[in-house]
Amino acid sequence: MNIKIIDISKEEIIKILNDYSEKSQELFDLINEFKYADSQRRQEVKEVLKQKYKAIKDEVRELYKHLNKSSVKLEGYTASILEPAIRDIYVHISSVGTNLISFNSIGKFTSAVYDIGDYARYWLSHIK
Repeated sequence: MNIKIIDISKEEIIKILNDYSEKSQELFDLINEFKYADSQRRQEVKEVLKQKYKAIKDEVRELYKHLNKSSVKLEGYTASILEPAIRDIYVHISSVGTNLISFNSIGKFTSAVYDIGDYARYWLSHIK
């Protein structure tokens, strides 16, 4: 079996994690709009939230799978920062679906959105 070495640059990892932090903030902004909107606008915002959250969740899942293939060897910041960051995000959002975007159950969804940004920022703080 050929082992593929993955060693993403520090700058690219910073960019990836900052992107997740920013996407998390965008979702928070939408959640706040959702909470205070009238019923018609709430439905529109809900659809946007679903699309954006699903896109992030799918992207994280694919990156997690890619980094954890048995045919890859992670090195440098990819091994010490990116993989654990993506694993933490993936573990905390994988079981939270868009069905939790409702006026009465937005809390767990909000928590998952918080985890995306929080873990991205946490692992960013470990880059030297």
